[in-house]
Amino acid sequence: MARARVVGCGDLVTWRVPLDGADALAGGFDRRLGLTPVGRAVGAGPTPRSGVDALAGVVSLLGMGADAGVHDLDALARAHVARHVDVLVGRDGGIRPETVLRPDGAPVSTADLSDGWARRQAWGVLRLAVAGQRWGGGFTDAGCPAARWWLARFGQEVPVAVLGRPGSPVETSAAVITAAGLLTCPR
Repeated sequence: MARARVVGCGDLVTWRVPLDGADALAGGFDRRLGLTPVGRAVGAGPTPRSGVDALAGVVSLLGMGADAGVHDLDALARAHVARHVDVLVGRDGGIRPETVLRPDGAPVSTADLSDGWARRQAWGVLRLAVAGQRWGGGFTDAGCPAARWWLARFGQEVPVAVLGRPGSPVETSAAVITAAGLLTCPR
């Protein structure tokens, strides 16, 4: 791994943990799939999956590693997000929580967009906004419809935790995560 410049707290030991995490994520990157599959680092089964949960940490850790001087990590982070956009983001901006992939990377199954965990869309809005801020272009183009999807369904309201189940409790975390994404959107 390249020598890291010290940032933030100024404590190189503190920065060693996320840099080691970035290194592990880079080691799990599957070039056939074009992403680091969900669960690969923790011994997931033989069926690779793409999941919106993977966007939150992967982009941040790989981006931080790239900023610290590890040259290929920015390209891996960019490829990871681009592949997730391909398999998780619908034409209307709705975000699937996960997609099972064949070994060649082709999607096998996709989750329904009409119900499920409210945070899946929230995390997608935030991560696509961060990607748009970092790289612009197609990532901004993918992030804006995801934000509009949210706003069209919830406006300024706090959503229910489980979309498609009006009686479920409200999901304030999803509202806060989405707000952070909307504030981060490059345009």
